[in-house]
Amino acid sequence: MDTYTLKHSSFSHYIWINKGDPFTNPDTLNIEMVTAGKYGIEIYSVDGRLAGKAERPNAHGGWSSFYFREGWEFSPGPGLPPGTYKIKIVNLSGGNCDLRGGDLDYNA
Repeated sequence: MDTYTLKHSSFSHYIWINKGDPFTNPDTLNIEMVTAGKYGIEIYSVDGRLAGKAERPNAHGGWSSFYFREGWEFSPGPGLPPGTYKIKIVNLSGGNCDLRGGDLDYNA
């Protein structure tokens, strides 16, 4: 298992993890938000098709985890099949999202 570390970032609409470069078999994404506000993640195939998405209410900021293989939280589900994906964090609240950091585990 390899880990990609997310750095501090602030964004108003969305931000691509690793500037949109893909990850093979993403497993778990842990994110720490400084600001409160609903946000989501969107997972895209390398050819740009939406493969899944999930949301968090994030009432107080703090840590959230997304489990790509378990599937219950991703629509359309169930889970993401093995493959290579690009991952985007999306602001669903307006204003700015302040990402303190996080990590993405994946199998290269």
